[in-house]
Amino acid sequence: IVFTDASGLLRRNAVRALMSNFADEDVGCVSGVIRSPGRPGVDRSMGLYRRHENFLRRCESRIHSSVGATGALFAVRRELVRPLEPDTILDDLAIPLEVIRRGRRAVIEPEAVCLEQEATGGSREFMRKVRTLAGNYQAFSRAPGVLVPFAGPVWLMALSHKILRLLSPFLLVAFGVLSAIWAAGGGGTVAVALVLTQAAVYGLAACGAVLQRTVLCHLYTFVVLQAAAAAAPFKFFLRRTSVLWPCGSVEVKGNA
Repeated sequence: IVFTDASGLLRRNAVRALMSNFADEDVGCVSGVIRSPGRPGVDRSMGLYRRHENFLRRCESRIHSSVGATGALFAVRRELVRPLEPDTILDDLAIPLEVIRRGRRAVIEPEAVCLEQEATGGSREFMRKVRTLAGNYQAFSRAPGVLVPFAGPVWLMALSHKILRLLSPFLLVAFGVLSAIWAAGGGGTVAVALVLTQAAVYGLAACGAVLQRTVLCHLYTFVVLQAAAAAAPFKFFLRRTSVLWPCGSVEVKGNA
């Protein structure tokens, strides 16, 4: 069964590339990759983030399984697909985790490409990432065994890739507070340098939201993603996360 998005364009032979992986009986889920037209500013920075995400997933796939799939394009053996709970936020995380739990692998196929336009602007991407990260909380709360050390094949990848990402904004805040306390308590040049460096990074990120320069936009996008990760647990625990994907009106141009 192949899953895809209404807003994506599949490249020729994308589905065929997915299917080739099922020759291996151990493979239960195969994910494609998303590519987007290059655009300046925040959208280009999100493209850089997505390429990094694809790189991590390919590395996980080589070890055993990717923790999650690309929602715009993935395929699963029919016998492994079970009806999802109606309130499921991320089917592209819940389904691969179920596949892995049942003893099969979830792999990445880089030749299965879906073209999809990035979200336009930081505010729209913020809303989408809040929903996605809230879905991470939901998926792991329903499959807690995945995170038990040495109990499964992907526990370390799930902790390092997914859980640390959820914790990163809180770790950054703690680092900032401790640096300030250290500097105020006479920590010397190193402590002051840490505080000034952090202030400079956040200041330049704010400039990136206005100036739309490439390097500054990368910093701005980083801060947007951290803010989304900080907001996600509140959205999830307050049950204010919609199961609907907030894609809005998305236009994709290019030769599929």
